[in-house]
Amino acid sequence: MQRTLWLTSASLALCALPSVVSAQTADEGQPTTTEIGAQEITTQDIVVTAQGRAQSLQRVPIAIAAVEGKTFQQRVILDLESLTPQLGSVTLAESPFQRTVAIRGLGSTGGNIGYEQSAPLFVDGVFGGRGGQFVLPFFDLSRIEVVKGPQAIFFGKNATAGAISIVSARPTSTFYASINSGYEVQNGGYIAEGIVSGPLSPALRARLSVHGSRKGDYLFDTSANRHVGGADEFGIRGGLEWDATSNLSFYLKGEYSKRNADRRFQLACAAPGATQVSFAGATVECIEDQRLSSGAINGPFAAAFPPGSDFDNSDAYNAVLVTDLMLGEHKLEATTGYSAFTSQNQDGLDRSAIGVATSSTGENFDQISQELRLLSPTGNLFEYVLGGLFIHARHRVNQTVAQALPILVGDYIHVDQSSDAYSAFGKLTWNITDKLRLSAGARFTHEKKNYASTVSRTLDPAQIAVLDVDHFPTNPLAAFPQDLRRSESSFDPSGTIEWNPARGLLIYASVARGTKAGGFEFFPRALAMPVSPSAIQYGEERALNFEGGFKATFAAGKGQLNGSIFYNKLTGLQNQVLNIAILGFEDYNAQRAHSAGFELEGFVNPVEQIKIGGNVAYLDAKYDRFEFPSRNVNYTGNRLPFAPEWSGNGYVDGKFDLSSNLVLNTHLQVNYTDRMSFDASNNPADNGRSYATVDLRVGFSLPTQKLEFAVSGRNILDKQNIRIFSNPTLLSLALPALNPRGVLLTEGRTVFLTVKKEF
Repeated sequence: MQRTLWLTSASLALCALPSVVSAQTADEGQPTTTEIGAQEITTQDIVVTAQGRAQSLQRVPIAIAAVEGKTFQQRVILDLESLTPQLGSVTLAESPFQRTVAIRGLGSTGGNIGYEQSAPLFVDGVFGGRGGQFVLPFFDLSRIEVVKGPQAIFFGKNATAGAISIVSARPTSTFYASINSGYEVQNGGYIAEGIVSGPLSPALRARLSVHGSRKGDYLFDTSANRHVGGADEFGIRGGLEWDATSNLSFYLKGEYSKRNADRRFQLACAAPGATQVSFAGATVECIEDQRLSSGAINGPFAAAFPPGSDFDNSDAYNAVLVTDLMLGEHKLEATTGYSAFTSQNQDGLDRSAIGVATSSTGENFDQISQELRLLSPTGNLFEYVLGGLFIHARHRVNQTVAQALPILVGDYIHVDQSSDAYSAFGKLTWNITDKLRLSAGARFTHEKKNYASTVSRTLDPAQIAVLDVDHFPTNPLAAFPQDLRRSESSFDPSGTIEWNPARGLLIYASVARGTKAGGFEFFPRALAMPVSPSAIQYGEERALNFEGGFKATFAAGKGQLNGSIFYNKLTGLQNQVLNIAILGFEDYNAQRAHSAGFELEGFVNPVEQIKIGGNVAYLDAKYDRFEFPSRNVNYTGNRLPFAPEWSGNGYVDGKFDLSSNLVLNTHLQVNYTDRMSFDASNNPADNGRSYATVDLRVGFSLPTQKLEFAVSGRNILDKQNIRIFSNPTLLSLALPALNPRGVLLTEGRTVFLTVKKEF
C-alpha cells in the first residue's frame, strides 16, 4: 500500500527534479530567456557542461540529474548520504572501508580500497576515482551534475555507470560576501561557512571560502559509555581568475579538507528473538538499534584496541589550473589537476566489543592529470570536440589485520601501486537541419598498472597484541611478496540522434560503450598463504548502453517533463564477494549482467508562488550469469547490489511575500527507496528494507537586509531503522544459530536552525 500511494503521488507531482534553477539567473518564478551559443534557455533551466560546452540541461541528449549550489546550503546537504535522496535512480553504496555512489544499480562496492569507481567524481574537471580524493566537496558550489549511463567521451576514465561532476563556485566580477551558520538541535551538530569574492583588479578576480561542520553523535557506544557516530569536517578553498588578454584566461583553484569520523557499524543478530551474544568471556548486545559496542573488552586485543578506539580520519589536497585560449573561433582548454589524500582508520571487524578481530589501515594517494580539449565554434553544419588525457597515480596502503578465529594470526600488508593512463577522444556533431542532429564519438584508452604487495605473517601473541600500521612484526613467520603488471587498451564508441519536432521538445536515442580497466586486490591475504597471483587480479568491465528519451518544456518555461528508458548490457562486471574466513573481499568478474528501466522527472508552476515536482525511477538490474565453480556458488538471477526496484521523490516549493520586506520560503519533500541488497549473494539477513522519509524547510528572508533565517529538517518523522549496509562478521561463523551481522544505520531526524547574511 505504501508503494502504491507513493507512486501515485509522484505521478501527480509530474516526477520532477529538485530545484532545477540556473545559478546564473534570478527569480525562478519569472521565466526569461537568454542565449548560450545558439541555444535559448529559460531561468528554470540549469546550465550544464556534460558535453564539454555550456548548454541548457533541456538541450542535452543525456539523462542528467542536476542540483544547483544554493540547494546544498539551504537544505544543509553535507555529504553523499544526504544528497542521494534528491536524485532519481542514485543510491549510496556504503561499506566498512569506503563509500561510493551507484547509478542505475551500477557502482563499485567498497571492500577493495584499490577499486576505481564505476561512477567516479569529477571536481572542476579533475578525475576522482577514489572516495578519499574529495573528502568535503559539498560547499560553495555552482552545481552538481549526475550523468547517467556510460560516459566514455567526456567522462571517459572508467565511467561505465555514469559520472558525478561537481563544479565549484568561481570568483565574481563584483564584490560578494556571506556568512552562513547553523545548529542541529537533535544531535548537537553545527555548520559554519564564510565566503568572500570579488575583483582585485579589472582583470583579476578572487574567491575564498571556508567551511566547518560537525555531524552530531546519533549512536551510543555501550562499551565506551559515550555517544558516537559523528564526524568533524573542515575545508578551505581559494580561487583566482585572470583575464590575461582578450583571448587568454586562467583559473587556479586550491583546496584542503579534513574529516575525522567515528566508525558506525554495530552487531545485530538476524535470528528471531536473539538479543545478545556471549562469546570468549564477553557478552554484548546484538540488536539493530541506536546502540553499539566497540573495541575489545578482553582477549588479545584489549590493550591495543580498547572500547571507543574505532576511527576514520582523512585529509585531502586538491588543485586545478584551467587555461582557456581562443584561437580565432576555436577554443583550446587545458586542465591541469593535482589530487592527493592520506587516511588512517581503525576498525573492529567483528562489529562488537567481543573483539575477536581488528584492523588498522593507512593510505597515501597522489595523482596528477593533464587534459586538453579543442572546441569548434557552434552553429555551423559540423561541430566537434577533440581532446586527450593523461593521468598518473600512485596508491600506497599499509594495513594490519589480526583475528582470534579460527586461530590467532596477525598480518601486516603493504601494497604499492602506480598507474599511467593515456587516452584520446573526439566527438563530431552534424547539424543536418535546425531540428535534426547526428553525433558520433569515441575514446581510445591505454592503461598500465604496476603492483607490488607483501604480506608478513606472525603467530606471536605478543606481537599480535600491538599490531598496527606502525608495528611491523619483528620476526614474521613468513613474508609473501607479489610483483605484478597489467597493460590493457580499450576503444569505446558512441552515437546519438537528436530531433526537435516542436519548440521546447527534444527527442533522442543513443548507444554508448564504456570500459573500466582491470586491477588488483589491495587485501591480498587468506588463512592459507600465499594467495595465487590470479586470485588477486580482476579483468576489465564493459558496458553497452542503449537509451532513448525526451525533454519537454511547456507553459512558457513554467513546466518541464523529462523521461528516459535504458538497457545497459554488462560483461565482466567487477564484483567483490565477502569471504568471512579470510576477513576480506574476493574480486571476481561476473560473466554477464544487465541494468534496465525508466526514469521520469519534471515540475510545474501552477501559480507563480508554488512549484510542484519530483522524480521516479524503475530499475531491473540482475546478474544474467555469475558463477563460481571453485566455491560452488552461483549468483545467476540475483539483483545487483544497491539497485532498488523503485525510487524517487515528490516535492512542493512555496515562495510568498508576507510584506514588502519579508518573504516566506518553504520546501516539503517525500523520498522513497525500495528494498535492496548490499552484495551479490542477496542474503535476506543483509537486505535493506524499503523506506520513505519526509524533509521540510521553512525560511524567512529579508531581501533588503540580505538576511535569512530557516529551519531545515531531514527525516522529520524520525525513521531510525534505515539500513544502508549489512554483511556477516567473523562471529557469523562462530555463532551460526544467532546469525550475527555487521549493520550500518543512518541517523534519524536532524533539524538545523540556520541564519545566512550576505554583504
